[in-house]
Parts: sequence; structure tokens; C-alpha cells
Amino acid sequence: MINRKVITLLLLALAMFLIATNVQAALLFLISASLIGLVVISYAVPILVTSRLTTVRKMPAESFEGMPVVIRSEVSNRGWLPRFLLKVEDQLARGGGGTVVWLPGGASRAVTYETALPRGVYTKAGLAADSGAPFGVWHRRVSNEATAGITIYPAYEEIPTFPILEPMSSPSETVHERRSAGSGYDYLGIREYRRGDSMRAVHWRSSARRGELVVKEFEEEIATPVSIVIDLKAGTAAGRAGDDSLDAAARVAATLANYCLKAGHPLRLFAQDKEAVAKIERPGFFPTLEWLAGLKANGRLDAAALVEEAIPFIGQRSTVILIATSQKADWADISAAVQARRARLIVVLVDARSYGDKVSPTLEEISGEMAGARATLYGLMKGQDVKECLREPLNVTGR
Repeated sequence: MINRKVITLLLLALAMFLIATNVQAALLFLISASLIGLVVISYAVPILVTSRLTTVRKMPAESFEGMPVVIRSEVSNRGWLPRFLLKVEDQLARGGGGTVVWLPGGASRAVTYETALPRGVYTKAGLAADSGAPFGVWHRRVSNEATAGITIYPAYEEIPTFPILEPMSSPSETVHERRSAGSGYDYLGIREYRRGDSMRAVHWRSSARRGELVVKEFEEEIATPVSIVIDLKAGTAAGRAGDDSLDAAARVAATLANYCLKAGHPLRLFAQDKEAVAKIERPGFFPTLEWLAGLKANGRLDAAALVEEAIPFIGQRSTVILIATSQKADWADISAAVQARRARLIVVLVDARSYGDKVSPTLEEISGEMAGARATLYGLMKGQDVKECLREPLNVTGR
């Protein structure tokens, strides 16, 4: 494209030519011709330098947001003439890249650089070779959609405990199922003695009556199933790329999922996928991170509608963790719908006002509305540490 440098040189050449015509100065004719020649050469050389090039990007398959990713871009010269002063520009690295000074015919050169990528699943991104050789007057840029193939997981934090889920912290707040024999505290019955059983478990009266050793058996405690429901409209709150309210919601979900899986809580994940509710049953940690990495702000349901759609898939006697932006909703109805499944509701709200949404209610206002809703509320402000957010709820209500 014609730029200021080209226009300036052409105007200067024209001015020199007009002056030279008037004064008949050979030197000025030479200068005018040289300026025009410079423009022509500066136009032709970048075309030659950027022709018959291929660019390939190589990078790791996965990483976490905020962590530097090392990218290696390889430029290959498929022609027989050398190429020089090539600049590699990577859209994935927001224009970052490097320079190949000299590239002989048939050779390849690699450029290595680092960048930190926002949460997401990247399949392709523009990769360009640009040259302004030799004088930087004209530039020619050759780009292609190079394969990326990297998943950036949401960052998460290790929380040593989440008391509201643990029976030793608040037994009345935790729902437990007892399904099979194990090492719990509720008496289940007796069975024959097996090698390795503790002598303290022997039921001596029954052993004497039967004439053989029998031991007491107790019910095994199964941790509360947890359903994490994420409102994808969370991404509608303002925020720079890689740090909007949906990214914050994904970090909260990743942190809680990590804790639940380590603590033995069976886990389910829910979010809206276009017109339907997408769910993932009993995932491992990295499948959970991959699912969270792919979340986009394409949800159309508000918090109440999303919970209503997810309710049929939520197990009885479980804990539901709803992660959404601060919004107006009938929290009493949401809680009642969850309670109808004999489940308990925990709400984690990303404060939309801290992301620039002046219309959304404040966390204090929502906390007041939840006073009689039988739900426990946590609030996350922009820039706040997730671990700090989950340390203390804004309100605590019983079942």
C-alpha cells in the first residue's frame, strides 16, 4: 500500500525534477531519478523477499493462563535466491515474533519467542512474514492461518479446605449418603472375621454365641455429590481480553473442582451450550480444566433459567454451586428449586460492577435479597484473590 514515505519521496522527486527543468541542473535530474529508482527498488525487493515462503508454528499442546508459552516459528525458503530481513509477526502473540536476517535458498530458520495467552482453546491464528527490505519504504506482508493447537487452562488455586462442604466444620450444612460397608461410625451389622481385621472390631457376645469370631461392620460415608453450574452470561460484563468476568468464573470453578475432586466429592459440571445445557459427568481434573478452557460467553439464559434447565440432571441430596455474575434474580425461587431436589445451594457471584457494569446490583444488595433464600453467598471482585473470596461467605444460611 502507498504510505507517507512513498508519497514524500515521490513529491520530492517531482519537486527536484521541476526545479531541474527550470534551472537545467544535471545534478537535480540525477537526484530526482535516484529518488524514483529508490521507490521502484523498495517496491520490487520486498515482493522478491517474501515470495515462495512457508511459515510453520510449533508450540506446546497445553498451558495455563498467565504462564509464558514458548513459541517456535519456522520460516522456509522454497526458492533458490536468498531472502533477508524478514520479520515474523504472530497474531497469537499479539504481534510478537522475531527477525530472520539471512535465509539462503532452500533453507529454514526458526524464530523463538514467548507470550502469555488468555484462557481458551486455540486451533488457528495468523502467522505472517513481513519485509521492508532494503530501505523500509514499501512493506510486503505474506500471512496464513497457521495451526496453533494449544489449550490454555484457567488458573486455579489450592484451597486446603472449603468448610461449608465438610461435615466436621458444619454437620448440619452437609448432606451425606451412606451406601456401603466401610470405616464410618454408623453401625451396619456383623460379619465373619477376616484375616487382617482389628481385634477391637470383634463382637465378642455374638462370637461366643456362634462359636466363631465375628466383627462389627460400619457404614461407609460417601462425600456429598457436587454440581457446579456456570452462567455463561458472565462474560457479558466488561473486561479486557483474558480477564473478563467469565474468565474469573472459570478460575473459581477450577479452584472448587480441584478441591472437590481431591476431597472425594463426586463432581458434575453444567453450562449452557447454545440452546441446550451441556453437562459433564464425574470428570477428572484435566478434563474439567479442558472443559472450562472452552467456555465462551454464548449463554442466553439468566441464572434462574439455567438452574431450572439443569435441575433434572442434578442428583438428589447433593450440593449445587452456582457461579454467575451479580444480577437481578428471584433467588428465593432458585433456592426453592434446588431444595426440591433435597440439595443445598451455594452461590459464587462475580461482581459485575467491578468489571464496569453500572446497571448490575451490588453484592450487598444481593446478599440482602438472599436473607431468606437458604443459600450461602460468596462474592468475587475484579482483581481479588480466589482463595480470599472463598475463605469467608458474605452470608451463611441453614437448610
